[in-house]
Amino acid sequence: MTRVKDDNKIARIFAATLELVLKNGYLELRMADVAKQAHLAIGTLYIYFKDKEDLINQLFIHLKSEKVSLMMQTYSAHDSFYITFKKLWFAYFGLSMQYPHKMLFIEQYVYSVLLRDDTKSRSEALIEPLLSILENAQKEHLIKDYSPQIILRHIMGSVLEVVKYFHAQKTQPSQNVINQCFEMTWNGIRQ
Repeated sequence: MTRVKDDNKIARIFAATLELVLKNGYLELRMADVAKQAHLAIGTLYIYFKDKEDLINQLFIHLKSEKVSLMMQTYSAHDSFYITFKKLWFAYFGLSMQYPHKMLFIEQYVYSVLLRDDTKSRSEALIEPLLSILENAQKEHLIKDYSPQIILRHIMGSVLEVVKYFHAQKTQPSQNVINQCFEMTWNGIRQ
């Protein structure tokens, strides 16, 4: 008899793993500690995850999927590219400010040898809609004809650095500073 996955338990496992990995690192991560933090029996973890590498891979895809999904909620095919770009940029900035621990995890593991090939492929598939938006803008000569992959990484990297700065300062950026950051990004890619 196949067990039905309990999304609440998986969410608790992911939350516990995220906290422990960011606090102690991957090498110190123990499935027993995750179970204890999630208030579950250790056997429960092995129902959902083969081992800690599998757990990290699934958590990575979960967080990246969540991020892209929330960003794409702002998308409307009827908007101009500039409005689309602005909405997506502000969504990414807002998510990064609101959930820095999730963004730090994604940043830490995106190029990690711990990610399996299938996880890397799924990760790349998740950003295809964003790359497609950039490619269409290039066809219309709205943005520079650079690699969409590089443009996207440049945008994400600059946002993450600003977010890390403000979190390190334990302050919130003013709306004026956020607008300036957006303008710097826009001016860097527009034709």
